[in-house]
Amino acid sequence: MADLTPPKPPLPNRGQPPVGAARQPGRLRRLVRLPCALWSFVRSLAISLYEETRYRIERLSLFQTALRLLIFIVGVSVIQEIYNNNPVLDVVNVPKGFQDQGYTPDVVARRIRDRIAEIDEEEKKIKRKPHPFEIAAESPLPDVQLPEANVPLKTAILFVRQLLHSPPDRIMVDVTLDFPTGDNNASGKTTDTKKPDVRLRVVVRHFPGNNIAPALDLITTANPEEALPQLAQAVMTETDPYVLGLYIFNKEGAKASEPYFQKATELDPGDAFAFSAWGYVLKVQGKFADANAKYQKATEVNPNFAEAYNNWGTALDEQGKFAEAIAKYQRATKLKPDDPEAYNNWGNALAHQGKFDAAIAKYRKATEVKPDDAPAYYNWGNALAKQGKFADAGDKYQKTTELKPDAFWTYINWGNALTNQGKFADASAKFQKAIELKPDLAVAYYDWGSALADQGKFADASAKFQKATELKPDYVEAYYNWGHELDKQGKFAEAIAKYQKATELKPDFAEAYYNWGSALADQGKFAEASAKYQKTTELKPDYPEAYNNWGNALAKQGKFDAAIAEFQQAIEIKPDLAEAYDSWGAALYRQGKSADASAKYQKATELKPDYAEAYYNWGTALANQGKFADAFAKYQKATELKPDLAEAYNNWGDALAKQGKFADAFAKYQKATELKPDFAEAYNNWGYALTKQGKFADAIAKFQKATELDPNDAYAYNNWGEALDKQGEHEEAEAKRAIAAKLPASGSHH
Repeated sequence: MADLTPPKPPLPNRGQPPVGAARQPGRLRRLVRLPCALWSFVRSLAISLYEETRYRIERLSLFQTALRLLIFIVGVSVIQEIYNNNPVLDVVNVPKGFQDQGYTPDVVARRIRDRIAEIDEEEKKIKRKPHPFEIAAESPLPDVQLPEANVPLKTAILFVRQLLHSPPDRIMVDVTLDFPTGDNNASGKTTDTKKPDVRLRVVVRHFPGNNIAPALDLITTANPEEALPQLAQAVMTETDPYVLGLYIFNKEGAKASEPYFQKATELDPGDAFAFSAWGYVLKVQGKFADANAKYQKATEVNPNFAEAYNNWGTALDEQGKFAEAIAKYQRATKLKPDDPEAYNNWGNALAHQGKFDAAIAKYRKATEVKPDDAPAYYNWGNALAKQGKFADAGDKYQKTTELKPDAFWTYINWGNALTNQGKFADASAKFQKAIELKPDLAVAYYDWGSALADQGKFADASAKFQKATELKPDYVEAYYNWGHELDKQGKFAEAIAKYQKATELKPDFAEAYYNWGSALADQGKFAEASAKYQKTTELKPDYPEAYNNWGNALAKQGKFDAAIAEFQQAIEIKPDLAEAYDSWGAALYRQGKSADASAKYQKATELKPDYAEAYYNWGTALANQGKFADAFAKYQKATELKPDLAEAYNNWGDALAKQGKFADAFAKYQKATELKPDFAEAYNNWGYALTKQGKFADAIAKFQKATELDPNDAYAYNNWGEALDKQGEHEEAEAKRAIAAKLPASGSHH
């Protein structure tokens, strides 16, 4: 292939002045000669066009005026052409297959220019450096022959530019076909552009330049329409990689755009905008150390580059280096006091440190500088919500949506603020609005589900969590909360499936294993529950509640010493965990150590004076020791703290029955069953007390009710049999005892 580098223009022969002649300063000589030459050229052109036109057209009354105007316009255009500094695009060696389809070098050049202009126009909406680069479009001047000179007009303009030492820069695009070895013909060229393995070899040269190495691009298509956008990008890579980088970032993301910003800094090491943009795409990729280095370089190149300091601050903020980030925002606002974005980001860094009042001051400043700054109002609302000022937060969210009606995140946070105020209907409306704006927003369904759960609408909440997981199948928190709501509905098997899914997605999710264990315990699967609690403590060794529940599961299996060890571990981690003392007391009680149990219950109530269940258990331990008066006092305290505690009334009834106070006992059993109509144990105890009074028929009705509610209640069947015996119905009595014999004995029934 021939050398494509154009010859350098010859230097003018300035010569030497004759001996003894006065030397005219070179600069003055050029200043005199340039306007004279320009005037002579324009005058000659004007006269030639005027005489030629007069010769060909008869004189008209308005013709001379119009002609003079035309001459003036042409003269101005010629001057613009002479002083046009935009580079000229040359396309050479376009494959014959392209040209046969009408894609001549001129057409390709024009299409490349158009594509570059489209990219530039698309990126103008981005805040960026002033854009000095633009490829020259085709000249609007006709390429006519100058009369008498026999020289084309455009050639004459180029001659003048050479004379004035201002020849245009040129960008040469060399487009050739590239084939695998042995597939090309003897000339090294081919006309077949339809083969699937054909590639275009593109070399872009920019000259005269500063010794930039040519770029080599291989375009894996021989389809002209597919190749043209890539040709345009190849040209921009060598001439304007910064703008191309912005375009690629928006289309393909940070990683794809990085090489173009790097190229921009290679072409111009003083391009602070390119270094800042490079830092931004590195930050987006999580390469914070490299991003910091680029921002530092941008500010070294241009110490007054406020935007670079601001962006540097955001990178430091994301690394958790809030103090350093604040220093950068402070510098940015000092350089540019009217930059709302820097104040807003400064507020975010303060909020991340928990300094909400200081953060709010920055958000307020941002809105003073820019009253329609929606992000600042949004973040202001978030800071207020963190302070628990949900009504005030709602006002800021409302302002945000007035300024930016499509701000779906704002509607979500507004919904959460309303939920925290107990305004559930309004909250649901906000979540629904967010979903209307962005139907695939999983977090909106998730938060909506949480709001419904707070209202006790467990089924509706489950439906929202389900939708969230459909939109985002790896949404761990949604599976976890979904399981929690199913758990509340007593759907333990379904809940367990959700907890299992959550732990598959996040194997170290200790809380999911904890709830999984609780669901198993609710099913009476205490051994399996113990395994989940053990897994929880392996993942999170400082989880006292997990040790407590693990102890309860062990106690249910009769492993009291092992259970007590877990309760002790829980208390060691959290000495004020009243629930662990209560559980420890229950284990001791089941070992027959009522006095020791009472001491643990007492400790639980000291730590948590409103702990109704601990008072109830304490009362049971005291009653077992025969301290009935003290027991009654504890039951009374338990029911004062929690009037719907059916278990306390049941055990209070038992204690009264042991004292022979059956009428009072019946009243307590009745209260227990009113509060909890499916309380089989209370019906059984009530029946047992009735037998002590000889009221066998009434007692049998209670035993029957107990077994209807709990068909596995062996004690109730046994007691039923005893009552039937007392009535002389021995055959029926044996039948009831036979049923009881097949059932496991459990609980603290009579």
